[in-house]
Amino acid sequence: MEISLGTRTSRRNPVKILRPESRSLRIDAGPDERIYLIVSDIDHSKTENRMISTQNGKGFQGASGLLTWQLAYRADHNVVLLETTGPIEKTWLSAMVASTVAFAEQHQSWRILADHQKSLLKLDPVEIYYCPRLLFSNGINSQHAISLVFSRMTEDLQFLENVCRNSGLHLSVFTEPGLALNRLIEAVDPLASPRAETSAYAPEQR
Repeated sequence: MEISLGTRTSRRNPVKILRPESRSLRIDAGPDERIYLIVSDIDHSKTENRMISTQNGKGFQGASGLLTWQLAYRADHNVVLLETTGPIEKTWLSAMVASTVAFAEQHQSWRILADHQKSLLKLDPVEIYYCPRLLFSNGINSQHAISLVFSRMTEDLQFLENVCRNSGLHLSVFTEPGLALNRLIEAVDPLASPRAETSAYAPEQR
């Protein structure tokens, strides 16, 4: 058995990760196996997801870093309800979007009502500009109707709404949950009409 210490490894080789908080590490391997120990002092944010019970059935709860979210489904309007707590930062945003899209697909819903009244948008202007790319890469497309609710309107939120709309996404920002829900209810069901084309927004890879 060969044991190496490094930061890169092949997919074909088994990997054991030694975390800073680990007190000990037991390695079980055959004589011909190669094991890489990857030691890092980077504090990686953990993403945790679990199912929760709601009044209307099963919901979903997730967390990434300091951002937590809960998902529920409102069958009467075919709307996915997302409620967040904590700062919305780029590092944690992808996990939340991916969870929401997966939950919406399970319920065959294309309407998303995101309640961020307990959260603050912590994206700089450049990150906001590239936010449509992040949304597209995590499953959001032009078929979705999205309403975001924040406690107050800011220039950053207006900028976010503009760049998303210019990229072909149907996204609106509100400060009143009732108005946000009404916008979704009034939205035309894309499944009842010819399939909507995805946005032509295709930014270059950075």
